[in-house]
Amino acid sequence: MKKILSLLVISFFTCIYVQAQGRVALVIGNGNYKNSPLDNPVQDATEIAQKLRELNFTTSLKTECNIDDMDKALKEFYKKSETADVALFYFSGHGVQSQGVNYLLPIDHTISNDDQIRRQAIDVNEIMSRTQDTGCKTTILILDACRNNPFGKSRGTSGRGLVSVSTTSVSDYLIAFACENGKTADDGTGNKHSPFTQSLLDHLSDKKSFVDIMQSVRREVQDKTNNSQSPYCEPHISNPVYLNGVDGNEEKILPEPRIIEKKRSVIWPFILGMIVAALVAVGIIFFAFTEKGKKMVAQIRKKAIIIKNRIQTKAAFAKEKKQEKDTPLGFNVDPHMKAEDIVDHLQEENAGRSEESMRNSMAGSQNGNGTPCVEIDELVVAKFPVTVGHYNDLVPEQQHVAWETEPVTNVSWYDALKYLNRLSEKEGLEPVYDLTDLNDVKADPEKNGWRLPTEKEWKKIAHASWGNGLSLDDIAWTAKNSTGTLHAVGQNKACSSGLYDVFGLVWEWCSDVVRGKYRVTMGGAWDADEKYCLNNTSQKFVPEYAGDNVGFRGVRNRSFE
Repeated sequence: MKKILSLLVISFFTCIYVQAQGRVALVIGNGNYKNSPLDNPVQDATEIAQKLRELNFTTSLKTECNIDDMDKALKEFYKKSETADVALFYFSGHGVQSQGVNYLLPIDHTISNDDQIRRQAIDVNEIMSRTQDTGCKTTILILDACRNNPFGKSRGTSGRGLVSVSTTSVSDYLIAFACENGKTADDGTGNKHSPFTQSLLDHLSDKKSFVDIMQSVRREVQDKTNNSQSPYCEPHISNPVYLNGVDGNEEKILPEPRIIEKKRSVIWPFILGMIVAALVAVGIIFFAFTEKGKKMVAQIRKKAIIIKNRIQTKAAFAKEKKQEKDTPLGFNVDPHMKAEDIVDHLQEENAGRSEESMRNSMAGSQNGNGTPCVEIDELVVAKFPVTVGHYNDLVPEQQHVAWETEPVTNVSWYDALKYLNRLSEKEGLEPVYDLTDLNDVKADPEKNGWRLPTEKEWKKIAHASWGNGLSLDDIAWTAKNSTGTLHAVGQNKACSSGLYDVFGLVWEWCSDVVRGKYRVTMGGAWDADEKYCLNNTSQKFVPEYAGDNVGFRGVRNRSFE
């Protein structure tokens, strides 16, 4: 009896071996997609589920799931994980990455662009985060979900394979991918299983750690696919995890280094030269003699003119600023004059200046005694989106190299809050946001400083800004009229509210928190279709996201005036 007890104690302190009553698993296999159906996910998932049951996992198997089925299955999985030592999730089917985030696709999706992915697919980062939030000791994700691109490539979508999962780890976790970052995996058409899942089935019962099992799977799949597919594992664990015990004679399998012999050939420089010459000839013919080529040349010339005008405007603005640096606002005006009076004054004193130059000068007045703004109901709203020049002035540690009069982009939600707090301090107002803990940002609505509008407030601003017979081309930069480039603020006509660039130009951050993880942007952008600027369509991003078409503007409560 004493020998038996001793063996149990030694086994407990030698390895981590998760007990049967503490194991839960969810297995999903999707193959019957309307576009790009797959042959083997259902068979893959069925046998993986059986194998996990043999390893004493309480396993739920779901196949051919729509988005509601997947959501329901995952909610049940999170509930079961609350009392589990190890929670394992396996998915076989289509997966894509969009803007650095992995998504798993239900069979009924109708996705054709990035905006639809976030609404019609399952976020892998969220699966990991919510599973870890249950208190489960160890989380395992196995993704055989990068078999091809199930829809045409669109802006911001890589279309090939998956990327590493980004998560805030609160417990041990392992993630197994069927292939390397940005690569696609073989579906195994005509076979019973994909190469990755077949090897996983062959080795999942091995008396080895999960990491060593994945080393065996990686080597076997490389051999089967002639090195075109290489599974890999991301372990974030403090101790090895075993699914079927440990073999004392275990030897770790390390991938053998491949030596590629490079051979030089004199024929290749000649062939490459001929190819380059042929491409140049084709290019000349295309741009000189075809209608499409001529249109492209015209567009390039148009962009060159825009850039030239920007340079001239920037030079003129810098010269005026230098000449008039002793005046508080950069113009010969009373520093206490209202924004509306400044417009009339500028129109009188600068009649010979271009409309664009005048508006850029107005944008520059933000560096004086306050931010130009408009009152809409209970809100005071900044006339322009925050520009690069103003952002660089207040957040010098995050300098943006761009035209000073362009709206600042590539700023996260957190960056926007930091700027607004500093703007409030500069103007003698009380900062609204407590940024001590970025995972728990607190906002005090009783303070009078600058802040982001809520989605509801933004829609009210948009409603007040549309009217007076203006067309969208008059007040907005969209994919239709932007010529594929960002423009300075205030170049279009003012909206009926007196604000500029409410629609188009850049998506604007709002303060709303959605599903505890996402933040809202509104208004469309220079690269967006007109419909996104007209129908109050919102986009949702994680607060760390920073894109070349996302900026922000500030608001504050009118009652504090």
